[in-house]
Amino acid sequence: MKKKVLIAAAILGVLCLVAIFLRPREKPFDDSDLKVVRSQIAPEENAFTLIEQASEALVLSEQDVAQFKDNLDPDGEWNAEWVSRVLADNRDALNLFYQSWKRERIQVPEMADFLAEKPYLKDIKRLANLVELEAMDFLKTGRPNESLRLGLELVRFGHRFEGAEVTIMDYLAGIGIKQRGLKMMQLSVGHKLTSSDLLVLSAEQLSHFTAHLVGISNALKLEHSILITTLSNFVQPSIFDGNRLLWNEDKTRLRSADFTRTLLGAIPLCYNQMPTDLAPESKTGFIKYILSGNLMGDAFFEIMAIGKDHVLSRKCRENVEVGATRVLLALRLWQREHGSLPESLDALVPRYLSEIPKDDFDGQPLRYSREKKLIWSVGSDLKDSGGQERNAKNEILDFVYPVDF
Repeated sequence: MKKKVLIAAAILGVLCLVAIFLRPREKPFDDSDLKVVRSQIAPEENAFTLIEQASEALVLSEQDVAQFKDNLDPDGEWNAEWVSRVLADNRDALNLFYQSWKRERIQVPEMADFLAEKPYLKDIKRLANLVELEAMDFLKTGRPNESLRLGLELVRFGHRFEGAEVTIMDYLAGIGIKQRGLKMMQLSVGHKLTSSDLLVLSAEQLSHFTAHLVGISNALKLEHSILITTLSNFVQPSIFDGNRLLWNEDKTRLRSADFTRTLLGAIPLCYNQMPTDLAPESKTGFIKYILSGNLMGDAFFEIMAIGKDHVLSRKCRENVEVGATRVLLALRLWQREHGSLPESLDALVPRYLSEIPKDDFDGQPLRYSREKKLIWSVGSDLKDSGGQERNAKNEILDFVYPVDF
């Protein structure tokens, strides 16, 4: 009996393999809608040319880089002598970086495949740290207006970087640059600003610097193109061509394209409206991989697609950061004119805000408490914890923004 079962299983296995090999080849899959046509930008018009020059002018030791964290932390140790020395040493780099902001267009080097390195990202982050350090120095020396302006310009640059036909890694770097600028604006608004017009202008301009939806779309499309190129080069179709058990480029393109289109469709949605599982479905089990007729393509696609959906939750957090900063600016204006904070954010509309910025996680207006002096978002758990940032297990609950004035 046992022998008959084994024979039957073997026959079934052979039939499955025959079915795979005899299955007609699929028509080439059309993913032309996912192509990004790279812009042609002359070096003298490209802000990246000046950024490269600024990178070459950086004068930072590893010890200097390590000290950024303490000196950029509002509650950390401020070493005025070190700050003065680092800003002086890097004045040429900063000036070149500031000049790059005046150029309207940015284009980073094209990425051929996932193995290509991006050394410029480290230098751009260090340049952004220097800008943040200069803005913090303005605060420490009683110049909050200059700090607020510099923070806004850093946000503007981060937004333009997001839209520069970049990959997801670059886009996330753009978010990081934006967050540095927003942090300086949030700190500046708590100081004694001399210009209400600056607060009004900053709040209005920030409304244009929410997540760069076209930038996210282009990043996801570029990731699709790079993934296909990487897979094709790595698996070497010349070896596997015709062997549909191991490699089927059309199927791989199809999975990647379907996954990319799912992510693209979720870009304009709030977090609670997005599909509950945006990650690509894994073909669990070796047999399922074999029966798919694309063993190598499926395996490598799933490895390379890991984490791509994360950019959408970061998009929501980015919009919350911008919205909360706008609310802080409007609250500061209200306080300057009325001597106290309003009971609710509704009082800020329409004089200070055209509408209350929404929480991009649940689509509701951002929360606010006059008593707690807090603005908050419900975060990715979609539960309103009343402005509680973490629980006893140190898990993140709400995203919280103190009203320190």
